[in-house]
Amino acid sequence: MSRSDSTALHVTRRATLAALALLLGAAGSAAATRATSRATLPAVPPALAAAPAPAVAPAATQLIGKMWVFAPGSWAYPIVPRMTADADSAGPLAPSAGLFSGQVTYFNWCTEKNEAICGVWTDELDLDGVAVDRQSHTSCAWQRIFFPNLNQTPIPVRGGRHELVVRPDIYEQVATDYSFYPQPWGRQFVWSPMPLPEGSLIGGFTPPPVGYWSYPNSDGYQMQRANPWAWVVAEIATAPAADCDLLVYSDPWQGGDTGFSVEAARSTQGAGQLDFVVGTTSSTNASLFPAVMRGSAGDAGGYYLNWTDSDGQRDTTGDHAWIGSVGSGRFAQVYEAWLTAGVNVGIDLTRLSGSDDITADVFAPTPGTVWKRGQTIATMFQQANPNVDAMRFTPSQTGWHPIVVYLTQNAASSIGESYELRVGPSGVLDAEIVRTPLFLADAAPNPALDRTRFAFGLPTSQHVRLALYDVTGRRVRTVVEGSLDAGRHDATWDLRDDSGARIGAGVYWARFEAGGKSLTRRVAVVR
Repeated sequence: MSRSDSTALHVTRRATLAALALLLGAAGSAAATRATSRATLPAVPPALAAAPAPAVAPAATQLIGKMWVFAPGSWAYPIVPRMTADADSAGPLAPSAGLFSGQVTYFNWCTEKNEAICGVWTDELDLDGVAVDRQSHTSCAWQRIFFPNLNQTPIPVRGGRHELVVRPDIYEQVATDYSFYPQPWGRQFVWSPMPLPEGSLIGGFTPPPVGYWSYPNSDGYQMQRANPWAWVVAEIATAPAADCDLLVYSDPWQGGDTGFSVEAARSTQGAGQLDFVVGTTSSTNASLFPAVMRGSAGDAGGYYLNWTDSDGQRDTTGDHAWIGSVGSGRFAQVYEAWLTAGVNVGIDLTRLSGSDDITADVFAPTPGTVWKRGQTIATMFQQANPNVDAMRFTPSQTGWHPIVVYLTQNAASSIGESYELRVGPSGVLDAEIVRTPLFLADAAPNPALDRTRFAFGLPTSQHVRLALYDVTGRRVRTVVEGSLDAGRHDATWDLRDDSGARIGAGVYWARFEAGGKSLTRRVAVVR
């Protein structure tokens, strides 16, 4: 071959490459526009992002290429989660074959390459921004080729809305023109809600990031209510700097990717603060669906979640007092008071033990309504005594008003805050002399390792006894016995019996007797 022939061949080869590049550019211009959103998709987790691309030399025939997700025609979607390893990728799950929380889920996913791609590349499947599967491919065929990955990555998925994203050519090994990016494809799916029994504490998980589809990604739960009374569901982050948000949906999950789209209320307090949603009495749904989402994209903190209703905590007299506690496994309590429009009312909250800040809010009584924290009609203000909060207001409606007592800040280390909540005519409460109610606070700390403390109160001077019993009912230790003055008192138990011997690990019961009444508290001992 002469030098002139060689030069002509190179010119022809460059012209062919340029023409093919123009054709590819025309075919992929719309996709190139969509590729600008690539930076907004969840990032690859640092542990996986650090993995280097395979050291593969570019093929001599490598051209400007574009990686595509699997086109409609064979699969309805390039990602199809399944409950069994059945490789059924004809479409999304039917409602009757839904995705169940906590059960192993298999993923069928697919990409394709266009005619211009030649070389080695890696595709990735992400779940809520975390890479769960990677597949590497090699091909120099001058044709479109499809790469289905069937029954991959069987993993359990928590209930709620979760985001799946296919990322073709994650290392950009086959694209030599960086104005063309491989096209990611994503979609949300809904796994069945996890049960959330009344009074149970669930959590410790890190919720998913919000995501970029129609509804926020979230862990999903189900409250099954037996009583037509007011209820409150509360969520709090496990660390003071963490921020998680709470949603409550009212529509049931129906399988596949349906459900959890009718939002009843959303509480989005800042980092370290409690979120809660409260429902009024009567006509509220028997099933409700709380969900927890991450407050900010970079926040990896966990959360705790529980709910309760006003069973046994409804004031039918208009002048009532309750002894309660929050902070030790429960972060909010709900009460109901029948208040009359135009009649002044007073509500006092006295902290009996603990040091975390607690307060109370009152909500409108509209039947069947759901409120979030902040939609209150009356809020506590702190008195000169830091252990006392109060409110005085005139209701504009007659009915059962929910009153929520709650921790104002994150209290992951809380050992429990005992309080007295009083509701009555404002003039009566204002005229009363502040008194100490009869109470026995929860043990602190609990569980106890070497000692624990009990706070208790007496409205008048009287004879008292505080004793500890094991689970068989045998008395182990008498901590206090004798006459005491009115007011608040403390007693410490060194976890020894009456003979001075150290007691074993297990569950014990503290019984406080005064004025013909008996109060008990559970305490766990660990060794």
